[in-house]
Amino acid sequence: MGWTATQQKILSIIPHFTALLSLFGSSYIIVTTLRDRKRWGTPFYRLLCALCLVDLFNSIASGLSTWPIPVGTPGVYAPLGTVGTCEAQGFFVQAGIASPIYNFMLSVQFLLRTKYGWNERRIGRRVEPIMHAITIGFALGTSFLFLSLDLYNESSLWCWVNASPSGCNKNCGNASKVTTCERGASAEIYRWTFYYGPLWLCVVGCMVMMVMIFLDIRAQENKMKKYEFSILACHGENRTSAIERKKAEDEKRRHAQSRAVAYQALRFVGAFYLTW
Repeated sequence: MGWTATQQKILSIIPHFTALLSLFGSSYIIVTTLRDRKRWGTPFYRLLCALCLVDLFNSIASGLSTWPIPVGTPGVYAPLGTVGTCEAQGFFVQAGIASPIYNFMLSVQFLLRTKYGWNERRIGRRVEPIMHAITIGFALGTSFLFLSLDLYNESSLWCWVNASPSGCNKNCGNASKVTTCERGASAEIYRWTFYYGPLWLCVVGCMVMMVMIFLDIRAQENKMKKYEFSILACHGENRTSAIERKKAEDEKRRHAQSRAVAYQALRFVGAFYLTW
């Protein structure tokens, strides 16, 4: 990396403190959700609670920083671990891919509620179990796969998917196909295929969901304006029938609910982009 000893020291110490902030935040959301039956009864808060649980373990793993890296690893500040501790840290760091996937699933949940009018019970029964299965299955599946392939090695500031020893001749981009790596010669391929690739798909997917929600809210507003205008044009303001007034009120209520969900989705996805 070309970092100086001072830079390595600072970069290895910072995660100890930032991880604590993440731990407190995730723990607070989990506790408040579990204590509130009304919140726990909604798919949004159950998905959010699962996301925070993933962040909890990921924060612990990343917060250990360089400590789990095997003792004596050159160019690393304060390595205190073994190959086993390094693999354990790398396992939970990789399992953290569940976090952006859960963010994507939450965006899907917002879209179902706003654009397609699904209620929380329908989402909870038909879609939510599939969301958990896909997210947890992918995260744990790739984590165990990488563990079996000896891909968890020292990666400068923590242990993750990397070749070992550092600077060895990897398989990726190696024309001669001759590697000098003792572990993880194909780490770069797996890292991009099973982490960075899905991460960027989730980022782009969340953006697409937000655009779809925005367009739907805009279409609802235009539809409501046209409906109100047609009623006034046909009957006048004072002669509007009770049934038509009720229809207009129901449309306004549905639009208000969709708009509230859309704003919630925007704030949530905005936080996702800021943290990732």
